[in-house]
Amino acid sequence: MTGRGSVLSACAAVTGLGEPEFASPPSCWLPGSSSAPAWACGQQASAALVRVIDGHLVLCRQQDRDRYGRIVAACRVGNTDLNRWMVSNGWAFAYRKYSRRYVSDESVARSAGREVWRGDVVPPWEWRRGRRLAGEDTGSRPATGQATGKCAIKGNISSSGRIYHVPGDRHYDRTRIDTARGER
Repeated sequence: MTGRGSVLSACAAVTGLGEPEFASPPSCWLPGSSSAPAWACGQQASAALVRVIDGHLVLCRQQDRDRYGRIVAACRVGNTDLNRWMVSNGWAFAYRKYSRRYVSDESVARSAGREVWRGDVVPPWEWRRGRRLAGEDTGSRPATGQATGKCAIKGNISSSGRIYHVPGDRHYDRTRIDTARGER
């Protein structure tokens, strides 16, 4: 699969890594204790990836399909392995259940305290099993303006083409999706 980064669906899974959840509350807490402020690490991870791929040609090679039917792929922009970039910059976890390829990159990011590793964090596979940090609310209601379902990215169609919004974008909260028009 090849496409421009602004068009490529970020709802495809990437091989060998897991991103923080788009949960409410977030699955990351700043350093100190469980009473330190939570931050939207999943939304920030997605935004970081969008900044790297935006407008660039992205090449993804399908490796598999996950249990939800999503394509599991290894993706590149030029010579940059996006999967490795996400893990080594602290925006994603090496998902050891499926691959050991990015474990050393995760160790370096963790030691350096990069992004998700700058505080307390629950890996996504543990979050989905119900693990929470002490003091963290376990409510399942999405945050205001957050998309419901598996993918928090909102895509709508305007007269100028297809537009994608990620949580944290300026227009994300006010974007409304019309599924009858093919938006999601």
